Amino acid sequence: TVDGYQLVRARVCMLNGETFLHLVYENDAGREASLFVGRNKENVFGDRAVTLDGKTIQMVHVSDLNVVSTQAGNNLVIVAAQEERIANTLLLSAVSRLSA
Repeated sequence: TVDGYQLVRARVCMLNGETFLHLVYENDAGREASLFVGRNKENVFGDRAVTLDGKTIQMVHVSDLNVVSTQAGNNLVIVAAQEERIANTLLLSAVSRLSA
């Protein structure tokens, strides 16, 4: 559970020809957030960068989604959620777990 969102399903998928683990989180209101974790080759996502908790995060808004990504060691972590706060929270939570 991350900020009221529960993991509801996971699968392996392809993004830009690369394999990623796709985790889908949902809250009680039915809102979803997606977390993608894959091997980092080059971070090509995002049109602006911010620093949160010492991590550089790329952010982009696509339609009604906030997409954020960062590097965690050899992994590229991407989150898509309707709320920017949830996207950032889920991303930082995933990064902290990957770093542990």
